Amino acid sequence: MSSRKKVAVIFFSFFGPGVILGAIAIAAYFACVRTW
Repeated sequence: MSSRKKVAVIFFSFFGPGVILGAIAIAAYFACVRTW
């Protein structure tokens, strides 16, 4: 169980910032598309 918990912690530590950066990138992409 402890190894699974470690994997979950590592996964979320990478997944959290990735989702935030992805949302920012998508927002910036749509902003650029709208200005064209």
